[in-house]
Amino acid sequence: MTTALALNIDAKITFAKAIAASDMLPKQYRNNPANLVWACEYAESLGLPRMTAITGVFVVDGRPAASADLIASLVRRAGHKLRVWGDDTVAHAQIIRKDDPDFDGFKVTWTMERAKTAGLAGKDVWRKYAAAMLRARAVTEVARMAASDCLHGCIYTPEELGASVDEDGKPTVDAVVVPLRVV
Repeated sequence: MTTALALNIDAKITFAKAIAASDMLPKQYRNNPANLVWACEYAESLGLPRMTAITGVFVVDGRPAASADLIASLVRRAGHKLRVWGDDTVAHAQIIRKDDPDFDGFKVTWTMERAKTAGLAGKDVWRKYAAAMLRARAVTEVARMAASDCLHGCIYTPEELGASVDEDGKPTVDAVVVPLRVV
């Protein structure tokens, strides 16, 4: 291992140990410096600030999941146009890729009927925040379809991996979020 690489890892470990006791961290990182080091590495691979990954990436059953807002941000950061519109009954999302601006065929629509068919509409968060949930599903589906290259493997939201989420798409206290252990 080179000296520069060792110093970089040591700096991440020092950072992780320093903030692991914070009660402001998502529960999967609290008192778990190893998970924080993993998050720092993941942030680096996505080209994100560490805190963005710590607050916007969740590990569900060993798989990274991102909030719909983070996925939208990655798509826009890559230079693609993401358009989202709708209401409490329908959400539309469209991506126009920067490298193919004449093609506008990447479009997704989520309706409450579709959410019912998928077994989602009966969940408490869907009843309370239908517009936000529809929007999140439309954004993530169109992003996977049109711009998976800029998501770097973080293509699902926690809810899509089976976790219970709040209105912001973050896992709730009762969610099954399994921290990834770094050995």
